Amino acid sequence: MNSRVSMRSPAWNGSFKMIRFKDVSFKYAGREERSVEEVSFSVPQGQCVLVTGRTGCGKSTLLKMLGGIIPHESAGRMEGTVSLSGIDTRSSSLPSIAGDVGMVFQSPDDQLFCSTVRDELSFGPENLGLPHEEIGKRVDEALTLVGLGGFGEMRVQRLSGGQKQRIAIASQLAMKPVVLALDEPVSQLDPVGRQEIIKCLHDLKQEGITIVLVEHRVDDVIEIVDRIMVMDKGRIVLDIERRQLPGHLKVFRDLGLRVPDALRIASTVSPCLSDDWISDLTAEIIRRRPFVRDPALCPAHEGAPDKQQKRIVSLRDISFSYHGAAGPALRDVSLDIYQNDIIAILGQNGSGKSTLLSILSGLNRPDSGNICMSGLNGTGRRNGRGSVGMLFQNPDLQLFEDSVGAEMEFSQKNLGIPPGLRMEQKRRLFRLLRLEGMEYLPPHALSKGQRLRVAMGAVLAMNPGLLLLDEPTTGQNEENISNLIRTIRGEPGIEAVVFCTHDFDTAAGFANRILLMKEGVVIADGPVREMLGRADLLEEAGLLAPLPLILSKMAGIYPPALTVDEFLGVVSGVK
Repeated sequence: MNSRVSMRSPAWNGSFKMIRFKDVSFKYAGREERSVEEVSFSVPQGQCVLVTGRTGCGKSTLLKMLGGIIPHESAGRMEGTVSLSGIDTRSSSLPSIAGDVGMVFQSPDDQLFCSTVRDELSFGPENLGLPHEEIGKRVDEALTLVGLGGFGEMRVQRLSGGQKQRIAIASQLAMKPVVLALDEPVSQLDPVGRQEIIKCLHDLKQEGITIVLVEHRVDDVIEIVDRIMVMDKGRIVLDIERRQLPGHLKVFRDLGLRVPDALRIASTVSPCLSDDWISDLTAEIIRRRPFVRDPALCPAHEGAPDKQQKRIVSLRDISFSYHGAAGPALRDVSLDIYQNDIIAILGQNGSGKSTLLSILSGLNRPDSGNICMSGLNGTGRRNGRGSVGMLFQNPDLQLFEDSVGAEMEFSQKNLGIPPGLRMEQKRRLFRLLRLEGMEYLPPHALSKGQRLRVAMGAVLAMNPGLLLLDEPTTGQNEENISNLIRTIRGEPGIEAVVFCTHDFDTAAGFANRILLMKEGVVIADGPVREMLGRADLLEEAGLLAPLPLILSKMAGIYPPALTVDEFLGVVSGVK
């Protein structure tokens, strides 16, 4: 299957059906229910299609069938036909399909295996037998497209999670695919990184490349999407053009999915929407200003740490460098964590957020500085509360048992919890994390969002006093994010929470303190509203102000709204 020349020829008019699914179903080996159920659709060449839906609804399985991983490399039963350029994927070899379909998985670690970035990007073109000069040109072009020009000699293992995601995308771009299939491509990226990837995908679409992407955060990709498909329980329950989205918001709300911020606000303040939601919204905001601010409409977050509270952790002048790195990952970081603190760490990819968590967890030891954790209840007692529990950015790194139930029990057994209490706690966590019915399933047979909740359950089963979370909302739909926050807040043994995130809404709604990091330094530490309400601080950290904050500035709202709910609370009071 080699149709690159015809697919990018000037005669392309977008009517050619690049992808066809006809009556497609798939059931993984050992599963009772089908993951995909009687799916039929086609995608014209050059179209960008967004596939969204609840965690575990079959989105990633759909991409695996598109990339030929199913049926060629996955155990299970597939029915129906999937064709690319009119050729059935069953009759094509996996290497042949891989030459035309660039697959980018949810976890970049699953597809990065070379030591340096240049070697990683060169691997595919080398297997195509391309000349050395062409390979070098493709590598440099791909790195530039994803905003990592000059990273060729960097070691892959030293990159941040978001940087690895961009390298995974670049490795596929170096193959010059005609179809790009991406599973949550921007979920681990900072706002600037997301913009770079969106621009890259927009440019590729203009070249006639067909793009199918799976994403929970519709806001992040809506500007390049031509079409939206919503899945539920393995079926496509909605298939619409982007301009039709305002008339189908009920489907999103019923399934607990996130509605784009601009559309949600626009549909409230300007019910008669055109295809350009932002223009409608801006015009209405300008017409209604100035607003009268009612402080009661804006829920107040906790302020600065209450010095009357017990200090449980203290870091002083912590510095740390990875072996072989050009510079330090952390530089003279000092931080006090108090009882009942919920601290969100924000910053660009590579700013040191995950490294700081690794120091707090003990996974890495600082090169210099002091750590005192004497205030954490039960520190040093193997069988008591007071342990430090950490959820990794990639949950697969901490799942190793044969079943979900065994994952939950592993830490409980090591803590010496009696069998009766273990069973009671396991049932409670299964219910709270919405994992009912999965006890005997292998963790790696689940979706990434489900695996993250399993790993979270295993960490919570340890009864940690200090809970550390690295991007805990990745792969989760809106409903699951809210449930995850409720679960953590409801755990009585947790004394403090520290989490890294690129999700502004989660930081604003869950935390009481914000740490802004840049180049291994904490550049600001303070109350949520003080930190997130200042566009200058966000800009200094390399972050972008969210839409509610921008609109608040336009409308003269002070203090500015941080979330859509807050902004709508103000708007609803204006006649």
